[in-house]
Amino acid sequence: MTRITLEPELPMSTEPEAQDHEHKLQDGDPQMVAEGEEIPAVGKLSLMDRYLEEQRERALPRRTVRSVSGVAVAELLRGPSDASALGVSVTAPREVVREKYPAKAHLRKVASFLPAEPQRKSNYLLLEGAKVLPRGTSDQTLPFEQESNFYYLTGNNQHPDWWLLYDIPNDKACVFIPPQRAGRDIAYLGQLPSREEVLAAYDVDVVNVLDELGGVLVGRLGGSGFYGIGDDVVREALTWSRVVKDEVEKASLRRASRISAHAHISVATHLRAYRTELEAETQFVASCRARKADGQPPYAPIVAAGTNAAVLHYSANNASFTNPNHTRQLLLIDAAAQSNRYASDLTRTYPLPLDGRFTDKGGAVYRVVLEAQKWALSRVRAGVRMSDLQKGVHREVLAPAVVELGLVNADIETTRSKYLTAAFMMHGLGHHIGLDVHDVTPLRRVHTKSLPADVDTAHTGDPLELALFRAATTARTTARGVLGDAVVDGEEGWRWEEVALERDMCVTVEPGMYFNREFLSLFRGDTPARSSDGANRPGSAVRRTFEPQPPPIAKLFNWHAIDTYMHVGGVRIEDTVIVTDHGYENLTDAVPRELEEVEALVRGDR
Repeated sequence: MTRITLEPELPMSTEPEAQDHEHKLQDGDPQMVAEGEEIPAVGKLSLMDRYLEEQRERALPRRTVRSVSGVAVAELLRGPSDASALGVSVTAPREVVREKYPAKAHLRKVASFLPAEPQRKSNYLLLEGAKVLPRGTSDQTLPFEQESNFYYLTGNNQHPDWWLLYDIPNDKACVFIPPQRAGRDIAYLGQLPSREEVLAAYDVDVVNVLDELGGVLVGRLGGSGFYGIGDDVVREALTWSRVVKDEVEKASLRRASRISAHAHISVATHLRAYRTELEAETQFVASCRARKADGQPPYAPIVAAGTNAAVLHYSANNASFTNPNHTRQLLLIDAAAQSNRYASDLTRTYPLPLDGRFTDKGGAVYRVVLEAQKWALSRVRAGVRMSDLQKGVHREVLAPAVVELGLVNADIETTRSKYLTAAFMMHGLGHHIGLDVHDVTPLRRVHTKSLPADVDTAHTGDPLELALFRAATTARTTARGVLGDAVVDGEEGWRWEEVALERDMCVTVEPGMYFNREFLSLFRGDTPARSSDGANRPGSAVRRTFEPQPPPIAKLFNWHAIDTYMHVGGVRIEDTVIVTDHGYENLTDAVPRELEEVEALVRGDR
């Protein structure tokens, strides 16, 4: 038997992995500068002028905010046209240029989605970065996390209180940073980077202190205003820009996934020595940090044993693997790392018995979920919609499976037409992933006449059937509502619909099967009805007892058979993939998925 060997950790780098992809520089990519080669000192001369001006102003008894006209703003953003003629020579170290996050390329990409002139309302984009947030009413602060869009356009994930001003037609990016600290603040918090250090480390043209920003806002950029995150067109442009990843982004996604895979394997190989969810979570987090993952995970780890795995976003992670009534059969771990701010998302379900083998029922459910993921992955490629894959998983895999397992009192066609499988898989098949674990999701506006027939929800007036329908046919809900069932801006006849996958989009594929007693009780009719006057409500002075009224759909489920699976809890198998023209690149497949391989991993036979 072969053992899984963990590859040696590579040093942090934003370069794509040479063995996987050849990075061909395109317009907007950061260029490699040969060692010793001179590059224009963009913004350097203006920084010196501003430094001297700032020193003169500090000699005044009181500083005032100066109004900055549109012309002055252009001066702020314009560096010297010929620095070498003025005797200024700046040599850029090769490694500094190579490691810069490609913020300018992202700015150009976002600008390309904004209206063209003369429809464009402004030539400037102004965005504020995240601030440090206090921890309640104490003198402590929460860990700093940069706002995702601001990181995408600056590459700054370490420093709060930055602003970004981008001159769209002149392609000039200026960041405004806090002044350097003085006095005891340096002793407590350290020194902030200087303007020169920021210019060298980040892909920007000009760096100014925040004192200059007030003048920009007062001057309103020469009366032209500016685009901001509050503009719908800006948010839409950011969505379409971020959803397709460049080579630097894909390299970070690969590294985050590699770290996550190491951590999963580390936990699985020690699993028989653990007795609680907390022990497994601790090992996972320690493994990620030891391999230099970002300090903050992209989401709270889900380490769920037994029936806890039926709760999709379970987060307590403190239960024992045994309880007085039964031994928990499975451990679901949905946890991942992030690297250079980019997230991975990885879920595996492991057997908990000391012999490292799945129980009969746990293994049966696991095989169904594995088949569902294989079915979906085999169809991932550019041009396919995630919602179509989700509907296919329910129809082609889950429907025959629940009939074969005896969980429903219906044939396959009835199970499909009534969407009964959504009682066991109530979430979407996957989601976009990138700077956020649930990343931006582009939608398109379509007329209902162009939608498939099954998007029309008027076929049933039963809210439970409608809930099952939506769970089985929509990839996810969004800020605009449920895909395929959200009226656009109050206009009847128009809907928001997801777009098809494109090359270099990054998504998860994560089917599951769950036995959530509380959720299933909605369809079983176990929950007593509530009267309209508030009776039977906790704390009510009037208590009334009602006989449960099973909904019409209840008779289609085999509740006796379902009860025998309750201790299984839930199974989910999830991988993060990059879409290609004819398939996908699985970033997390280093962690075994085949049932026999998972058992061998837990037993230490691999």
